[in-house]
Amino acid sequence: MANINSDDYYKVLGVPKTADAKSIKKAYRKLAVKWHPDKNQDKAQIAEENFKRISEAYQVLSDEKKRKIYDQYGKAGLDPNANPGFSGGGGARQFSRAEADEIFRSFFGGGGMGGMGGMGGMPGGTSFTFTSSGDGGRGVHTDMGGMGGGSGFGGIDLGDILGSLGGRSGMGGMGRGGMGRGGMGRGGMGRGGMGSFGHDGFETKDRFGRKRQRENDIVEDFDVIPNGTHVITHNLSTPKYNDRFARVVLYDSPNDRYVIRLDGSQETFKIRRKNIFQRVKGEITGLSKQPDMNGRKVEIVRYDTTRQRYMIRMGTKTLFLSPANVILPHGARGVIQNLTNNPQWNGKFCAISGYDRSARRYRVQISKKRRVGLKLEHVLLA
Repeated sequence: MANINSDDYYKVLGVPKTADAKSIKKAYRKLAVKWHPDKNQDKAQIAEENFKRISEAYQVLSDEKKRKIYDQYGKAGLDPNANPGFSGGGGARQFSRAEADEIFRSFFGGGGMGGMGGMGGMPGGTSFTFTSSGDGGRGVHTDMGGMGGGSGFGGIDLGDILGSLGGRSGMGGMGRGGMGRGGMGRGGMGRGGMGSFGHDGFETKDRFGRKRQRENDIVEDFDVIPNGTHVITHNLSTPKYNDRFARVVLYDSPNDRYVIRLDGSQETFKIRRKNIFQRVKGEITGLSKQPDMNGRKVEIVRYDTTRQRYMIRMGTKTLFLSPANVILPHGARGVIQNLTNNPQWNGKFCAISGYDRSARRYRVQISKKRRVGLKLEHVLLA
């Protein structure tokens, strides 16, 4: 029987130390579905803590290498502070909701629990405006217009996998009365309505089938995060909305806010750029001690300001790498930093147009007509 409050990963999942991979997966599946916060909104805080404990235990026990270390040394052997430059996750550091959501997503192949079944239209279309810590909390904004009925989100519908939960459908199509710049327009979102997404986390086509930004393209909104980009929230004054996966719906230029939709939710929120981080796939480069890692495509989850490193997801492993060791994909938006010859560019937002491997420099768009070459360490994903 599972004991989620136990300090022993095996007891958390309710499996013996001799359990095989199949038994561990089965235990995780049952417990993760039972305690997913989207299914337990009446006790969301308890459910989230249990969900994180279950996911942390599964992350370790499902990884053969981590499991051997854990069996021999316990959680202390998985402490990432043992080698802050390049380390595996788990153990002493705090396990986040974002990591738990990512494991759930990888396991079931979809988003959160909200996008299930078939939901009718939503009148009213209320959206929320968040502020970061210290900015006075949360305000409510009601400028969106209603949402029409639809077939749910694009991608895999978790309702097909977890139909017994009786959850709600994903978002229907956005009705008339579009959403401003980059808006949905008439006909709305429907299934897959936000376009097709490439391997790097950006839309490759819009809803009319037109191609999005290609490598070396000059783009109009070089300093704006593109619609459809996967992001993660952070540093919000409402803690339960931190470390949540979402997608950018549009950029509200007059108010300098991004409208985002949380994965598995029908709600949309207005949020400052400093409170979201793009989740894209990068390429590892320039590692001398682990040369076999070079060339690997990995998911960038966030930037750790204390370590000054990207937090990287590679399967069930968590790594921390310097910006100089991660090639960001074309289309990503970044901020220029630490330039000495042209300090006036520091702090400016930019778009990555491509990467010159021979020169080891990004081709970066810094205005509507100008591009420059910058080293990896001078462009930070933001």
